[in-house]
Amino acid sequence: MSVKVCENGHLYDDRRYQVCPHCGKADSSSGEPQSVKKIVISRRSVEDDGEKTVSYYSDIGGNNYVAGWLVCAEGKEKGRDYRIHFGFNRIGRSGISDICISSDAGIAETNHCSVVYDDRSNRFFAVPGKGTVTYLNGEILEKVCGLNVNDSITVSETRLDFIPYCGGDKKWDQ
Repeated sequence: MSVKVCENGHLYDDRRYQVCPHCGKADSSSGEPQSVKKIVISRRSVEDDGEKTVSYYSDIGGNNYVAGWLVCAEGKEKGRDYRIHFGFNRIGRSGISDICISSDAGIAETNHCSVVYDDRSNRFFAVPGKGTVTYLNGEILEKVCGLNVNDSITVSETRLDFIPYCGGDKKWDQ
């Protein structure tokens, strides 16, 4: 994974974020990004003890797997796609948003709304932001709602169509 270090010392993936998602500060390092490995906990068979929980280093973290996509069907970024990952995917205009739509000034800067993928239930949800107007299939999104294939989320002048990868029997093994 390629990471940057912000002015406050936070690590972040520069392929996913333009600035630090924790504090919004820019990269403070110069030169090539560092390589960081994640610690993964798993169960492995061991001859003496049967099964044992062990940790090991891995370059791949399960929460980085794509779970689905939003495709911009209307708006200034028409034709562009946005990956949905495990957990919260905040939609906003700022580079610290998980899904950044910077060309639409009517979208809140950091959290207009969110799309959440819950790996336990293997389902997706639309979550409204505070003080913003979001439409799900043409109706105002007032509370958390489940998402289905081809549902559309409209934020300001941008319409995003939802395409799941995970769902039904398809799920990433952790």
